[in-house]
Amino acid sequence: MIDTKSKAPVPFWCSMRVFITFMSFLGMVVHFSQKTNISIALVCMVNHSAIQHYEKNISKTHFTEINYNCLQTNKTNHREGPYIWNKNIQGIILSSYFGGYIATQIPAGYLAGRYGVRFLYSGAILVSSLATIAMPFVTSIHWIAFTMLQILVGLAHGTIWPCIVVIMTHWAPSNERGKLMGFVNGGAQVGNVLALSISGVMCSWHFAGGWPLIFYST
Repeated sequence: MIDTKSKAPVPFWCSMRVFITFMSFLGMVVHFSQKTNISIALVCMVNHSAIQHYEKNISKTHFTEINYNCLQTNKTNHREGPYIWNKNIQGIILSSYFGGYIATQIPAGYLAGRYGVRFLYSGAILVSSLATIAMPFVTSIHWIAFTMLQILVGLAHGTIWPCIVVIMTHWAPSNERGKLMGFVNGGAQVGNVLALSISGVMCSWHFAGGWPLIFYST
């Protein structure tokens, strides 16, 4: 006898797949806000005037111009950071994140597919968050220590996208996968917008030094 009973509709808004999708969305917000924060924070951390004066002193030229620029800089409201890092050091710091990021992409995909994403995904968010919070304290030690934390954050973030793919493969039905995956991917853009919009404002604050708040908030 053929069962003619209609199947009950599968709930959407109160379903586990929507909850997991939302948590993945938040993970992407954290991921990209931590990825973007250094782009603004580094500008606030570096004393650009001191770098220019130092380079001019090394060349032993334009001493009169150095003093004039120094006076002009002091008359403005522009705030300089505490660190005298030249362009080469800044480039190393900015690129170090992506060195770690690319290293864990393939291994993370293998581990996520074989052993699951629960501990891998949550561990990546935890490690990157702790490393980001520690950055203002580590910068006072040496710029290399700061670079090592950037690499660590990149290593942690490199595992997030493979985990997201595995999560969506298991939890998103084929007819909803595009919609749910699009929502998760929107977290990346939200993270960028939040980090870029609030970081510049925090740089101008005097509370806690200004720029450290960028790392604490992301």
